[in-house]
Amino acid sequence: MVSHRARKGTSRGEGPKMGQSKNQAQSSAVQKSATSKSKKDRKKQRNRKLTQPSATQKKPLSKSKRNQKQALQQASKPITLNPKALHAKPSDDVYNGVPSAAVGEVFSLALEFRRMKPTVDVIVKVTKTELDREIVSSLIEAALRLLPPATTPQGIKEQQEISRRKGELSRRAENEFIDALRKRRLLFLTEKEQQKGQGRGDREEETKEKKKKKKKKQQMSAPTPDIRFKSPVDISGHTCLWLEYKNFFGFRKNPFVAKKNRKQLGRYATEIGPGAVVYRLGYEMGHLDIEGVRVFRQSDLLAQLR
Repeated sequence: MVSHRARKGTSRGEGPKMGQSKNQAQSSAVQKSATSKSKKDRKKQRNRKLTQPSATQKKPLSKSKRNQKQALQQASKPITLNPKALHAKPSDDVYNGVPSAAVGEVFSLALEFRRMKPTVDVIVKVTKTELDREIVSSLIEAALRLLPPATTPQGIKEQQEISRRKGELSRRAENEFIDALRKRRLLFLTEKEQQKGQGRGDREEETKEKKKKKKKKQQMSAPTPDIRFKSPVDISGHTCLWLEYKNFFGFRKNPFVAKKNRKQLGRYATEIGPGAVVYRLGYEMGHLDIEGVRVFRQSDLLAQLR
């Protein structure tokens, strides 16, 4: 005898309908979940998961897991708009950054559904954001950084391959930026050239112990930004002695990265003098406030140096 559920052709374990693409199925699932809960319920549920320890947890968290938990708690906090972002008036001629509300909407959704590894198409469809697709991709990548680290051989191999590709793309983008500066006949030293001057350019095979000692020594030596001008350069009314290049979108809640960048840029400003950080994809309004450090989008900076 056929059950009522079978006659309807539905079951709890049934997958996506025939002809339905993966993105459509994922988008439908995200939309359904996003609309079924109120903001208040989601916030309570998220805070409960973050603050309550696991009943089965016996050993204290390792340092890496504590850092990941702290980063997740920080990223999951409600979005509070920066006063600078609220009062800044975008201009057709001057880039002031992306409004915090637009950044927060995309990043919050990507963070909530990070275990599903949502695509750019899904996030754009659900949020109806007008942000550039590369910016959306950068925000998704930041959210995925808060997934638990892989433990299986296959998972570890995939993460290593992703990291390798990301590093390759970053180096290529930075080299293109350096070439663009050279075409403008600016005199400067790259990070590698600075390191060679300090006797830090060798890339020979080393033991773990030697690498630790070398890293500690480098941290104590003079800072080496991506670009160090041989003489001060005026960029849009700001004197720059150095530039630091970032091949991503700059925003305040970027897990692990934002805190590390603030420390790095603060050190450059203190030990070298005024300079600037250059984001290839742009940045969130008012996300960085360090004395002596200016923020530029790559295209705007290169236009200023023509």
